[in-house]
Amino acid sequence: MKRIFILALSIGFACQLGAQPNVPPQGAPRQQTLIKAALPSYWANPSGKYAVAVDDQTLSEHTLFYPKDLASLKKNEKLPVFVMSGPGCDKTSSAFRAFFTEVASHGYMVIISGVLTEETVNTGILPKNTKDDLLAAMDWASAETVRPGSPFYGKIDADNVCAGGQSYGGFQALSIMTDPRIKLINLFNSGLFAGNGRMSMGGASFESKEDAYKDLHVPIAYFVGDTDMARPNATDDFNYVGSNRAVLGVREIPGDAHAGTFRENNGGAFAPACVHWLDWNLKGIKKASKYFKGKKAVMANDPKWIEFKTKNL
Repeated sequence: MKRIFILALSIGFACQLGAQPNVPPQGAPRQQTLIKAALPSYWANPSGKYAVAVDDQTLSEHTLFYPKDLASLKKNEKLPVFVMSGPGCDKTSSAFRAFFTEVASHGYMVIISGVLTEETVNTGILPKNTKDDLLAAMDWASAETVRPGSPFYGKIDADNVCAGGQSYGGFQALSIMTDPRIKLINLFNSGLFAGNGRMSMGGASFESKEDAYKDLHVPIAYFVGDTDMARPNATDDFNYVGSNRAVLGVREIPGDAHAGTFRENNGGAFAPACVHWLDWNLKGIKKASKYFKGKKAVMANDPKWIEFKTKNL
């Protein structure tokens, strides 16, 4: 039976500074602003070539989004892995279902920290995930692709992983960047706080921003909203990427820009940006780089991406 939770949509309270996983922060309001849930029609027809299976039973406390017909994969084709926490560190895969479905439809094993839940107007507090949930997702993928008898046997490229996170989920993604399986990082509506003081969110801690980024060794992307409260954080983080390939995209988003475009049809503008970034960096598809590189780059010429920066492309 599918578990039903009341979704906490104000992630600014759901994972506040220093909060422990699965323990509601003291003083958090029980009534919070509702962000309209995505309609089922928004994930019914993803643009990729694969129909998508959605499974929140196989891996405890996680949801898998992946091409339904694994037999249709080309010979020796394997699915790169995209693990993510979002919104924030809430344990739900429903809130951004349209986005997750869209990414999976392009040939990815998307593993989300959380199960399918229901969103209601009476918002409350969901259980919280930690960085260990992202690692558990990666460990499962590593085990299943080599387990005889598994439907995923030989189908997952478990050493080719993108770690992603939205808002405080971005802290979790950054905190596992040294795992050798991670080849890419995607941060959405996220960035570390300015300054050099110790910071801790979503079960992830850093002594300083310099400490957080000193071990970065893979490409990284930041996708934020124009009036997003995390925009200054992401913009500042962009200065710490070193010699790694990086992009920063600021999207015009009406309303709550910190919520991104995840609940829009097929995940909105964040989805194609994410897919092309994955295709280029995890699959080596050179034409995908045109979304970011050169004077004719798609993001550079879309006026709704009001700010776009790149490094080391």
